[in-house]
Amino acid sequence: MKTLLLMRHAKSSWKTPDISDHDRPLNNRGEKAAPFMGNWMKDNGLTPDYILSSSALRAHTTAKLVAENCDFAEKIDKCEELYLADYEVYIKQIKDLKKDPQTLLLVGHNPTIENFCAHLTKELKMFRTATLAQVELSIENWDQITNKTKGELVGIWDVKDLQTRTPSNA
Repeated sequence: MKTLLLMRHAKSSWKTPDISDHDRPLNNRGEKAAPFMGNWMKDNGLTPDYILSSSALRAHTTAKLVAENCDFAEKIDKCEELYLADYEVYIKQIKDLKKDPQTLLLVGHNPTIENFCAHLTKELKMFRTATLAQVELSIENWDQITNKTKGELVGIWDVKDLQTRTPSNA
């Protein structure tokens, strides 16, 4: 059994219109949401063993801030192919991992994250920015994942909902 954590990048900035989409940074809200989710993941036993992130600045920054706050001390792998890809590319990148972690966090973009989660679980869920989903897969190794692999959606957490329930953010 493997655990796949799917996360949409935190809120990005549109302040600089001449910057490429790939190079858009996080805005202030995103810079707060990503560390919050990292802490929440640590507190809820969801620290990943490996992180694979889209190479887009907003996704990789999200991954770094989550990692720093959930006690993940390894290198985050950036993957060019996860930017503007469909979920079949996500499957290929997971299948081709050099490592075989128990829990993998994949940080990417919509609509692909939503579509990938729906494809695996047959449950269509909305992924606002910094949303995290936990999917359990009945595979022993990541190289066994295919387009036909099905998973169980254990939970999906929206950062805005979590922040409103947390007394320290009141």
